[in-house]
Amino acid sequence: MTPTDRPFYSLSIYTLPNIESPTPVHIGRMSLDWSDHGPIHRCMTMGILIGPAEYTGKGYGSEAIRWQVTAAFEWFGAHRVELNVFEWNARAIHVYEKL
Repeated sequence: MTPTDRPFYSLSIYTLPNIESPTPVHIGRMSLDWSDHGPIHRCMTMGILIGPAEYTGKGYGSEAIRWQVTAAFEWFGAHRVELNVFEWNARAIHVYEKL
């Protein structure tokens, strides 16, 4: 399989139905793709966006990141997962360092 044959995964993030909101709410997106190093080196890149603001700080991002890392290593056979983050995004840096 060549690097161009590898798919790009982009998924929506929803809340689960609960007492406050019986209907799932779309709160963000996450992506998982083979990095520029590609499947030859088995390196993947992940990305995540959570918003609106009332859904940040509630663990949705941490859960999505755990899912992405599990998928990269266990489902796709990656040896490395990378991400980029802006230095001003202290909340994201905190989550990435924690996990």
